[in-house]
Amino acid sequence: MGIKKLLSLFCVLAVFVGVLSGCSSSTSSESKTKRSSANETLTFAQSSDISLLDPHLTKTGYDTNVTASVFETLLKFDENGKVCSSLAKSWNVSSNGLLYNFEIREGVTFHDGEKLDAAVVKKNVDRMLVGVNSSSSKYPYASSIFGSVEEVKIVGDFRVEFVMKQIDADFLTKLAMHSGFAIISPKALDAHANDEKGVTSNPIGTGPFVFRKHTKDQSVELERNDKYWGKKAEVMFLNFKIIKDPVTRVSSLCNGEIDIASEVTLESKQKVESSGCNFVMSPALMASWLIFNVENGSIFANKEVRIAAARSMNVKGAVESLYKDSANVASGFLPEGIGGFSKDLKPFEFDPESSKKKFEELGIKKIALSCYTSSKPYNPVGADLGSSIAGDLRAAGVEVELINREWLAHAGALNEKKFEAAFYGWMADYPTASNFFPMFESGSAMNKIGYSSEEFERLFSKAKTELDEEKRNKIYEEMNRLLTKTDVVCVPISNGKYINATRANVKGFVRPPFGGMNFSKVSKV
Repeated sequence: MGIKKLLSLFCVLAVFVGVLSGCSSSTSSESKTKRSSANETLTFAQSSDISLLDPHLTKTGYDTNVTASVFETLLKFDENGKVCSSLAKSWNVSSNGLLYNFEIREGVTFHDGEKLDAAVVKKNVDRMLVGVNSSSSKYPYASSIFGSVEEVKIVGDFRVEFVMKQIDADFLTKLAMHSGFAIISPKALDAHANDEKGVTSNPIGTGPFVFRKHTKDQSVELERNDKYWGKKAEVMFLNFKIIKDPVTRVSSLCNGEIDIASEVTLESKQKVESSGCNFVMSPALMASWLIFNVENGSIFANKEVRIAAARSMNVKGAVESLYKDSANVASGFLPEGIGGFSKDLKPFEFDPESSKKKFEELGIKKIALSCYTSSKPYNPVGADLGSSIAGDLRAAGVEVELINREWLAHAGALNEKKFEAAFYGWMADYPTASNFFPMFESGSAMNKIGYSSEEFERLFSKAKTELDEEKRNKIYEEMNRLLTKTDVVCVPISNGKYINATRANVKGFVRPPFGGMNFSKVSKV
């Protein structure tokens, strides 16, 4: 399925759930009355707590769920996935693709009263430029977004110019994604210049909601920004409730304790619908894999071990039994709907006997398998996936140390490369393959497996500067094959769908196939 068809389905879904529905806004003087009104508080439940609410540092979709309502980007995606204006009112690109000029929207204020202008934009970009092309950068998206930027210049009170070192075919698209970069109040940046988590304790943006409170492992509370420059949010209060267990999330929904439950399982469909709630499966650009630590010293530094492990896994059986019709068996590293996806990239043939012989030949007796216990959109069954694959490896004659961690601890172990083989996945921040590949790019803070390949770097560099989309997608296909068939640095598992559930009175909630969620259009009737 191509991206255009996927977005078409998304648009149909948007109409179905009432994306254009709304209710009248209220003034801030009525806050006390509205706080007690159930219809003025929208509660969204997710499986994991936030880690950082600094949009330059965020590393998980759970962070982005919140930051996308507090902060805004220079550009954004419309309902068809097309880049359109946001804090940047307009823009133009030079004919050689090396100069980008943006007109910044006037009259926009941050939640702390600071004014948005060109100098503020430059201050935010310069903060991330420090981390470009550094594997030790604390900004995970710095290289991906700004790796081709030489500098940003102020060319007017409300005009900034990006000077590029080289063409970046996806630069505008990257500036529209919420994960990795948004505009922070200059006062907040100055106040927390030497405190990595300072912005998280008091995140200040220009968005439709204002941060109020974070209670660890319980909730994040936001309030409507009644001074917002655009259309004000439909509800007065937006709360994110942390409910780790998917069964408890569904029960809370059915009992009326929450309004929207994310990462819902197929097994809960009957309970959701019998309680009068809506069970919604929607198209998504996401993928799940088993990734290998290929650094020297790891048993998976040897490609023969990686191939043996891949052949021992009954991926098709696991996907069909665990996910049923909520996911497809992956064909390669990229999800269907992304340019570079290829149905020809079939999984390795399931052959446990040949794997057993190879493990014996190589002297592999034990494998450590790192898993996350939380349900994820690309893996709603959590640790059950690890148990299934661990069973396959044991059947191939190796002892398996199954390491189960909550998501944040699991992600921390991956960031520090403290694993041998680990389950991982990705939900697209924007709809092109360049969003997925930086996790294998040498020198990138997103590279968790220690992979370094001259051929991969050559192909990625070529793709980034190729303006012809068809030619660029052909390069992405080569990269896809390199990762999964030639170098075998990961085992593709599944491409899933988003599964959410809402109370019947919730109108306007849409889960886009990529990017952050827009809660400002959601109402309760």
